[in-house]
Amino acid sequence: MFDVDEEGVIDHLDIVNHIIADKGLRKPSTYRESFEILSEERLIPKVLSDRLSDLAGFRNILVPHISEIRRELKDPEISTLWLSANSLHQNFYENWLPEETVKDGMENVRKFVKRIKELNSKNMMG
Repeated sequence: MFDVDEEGVIDHLDIVNHIIADKGLRKPSTYRESFEILSEERLIPKVLSDRLSDLAGFRNILVPHISEIRRELKDPEISTLWLSANSLHQNFYENWLPEETVKDGMENVRKFVKRIKELNSKNMMG
């Protein structure tokens, strides 16, 4: 029913956090909880909340494998892109990055996701 990819989650998180703040809803403690709050408030369907929450958890799956991914891709920039994603993750809780830096970080996360998808496609084909 809802087709949301990993890149779209980045944009959704920004929108979700603005909605939560504008409506004066409780502050989420995790990305996952951001989507759950909107579902609980009946602002988005539960099925969409579940899908977005699962994709928000994608980061936790990658953490122990980032060095392996870097070697597999033979791409040292993957570490820089990953660090950018982690800075955005920290900023989610601390809100210290300027908006321009967040936008640049979002572009880096898109590049990171694209490279992970390429690795996944390569592994599925052979």
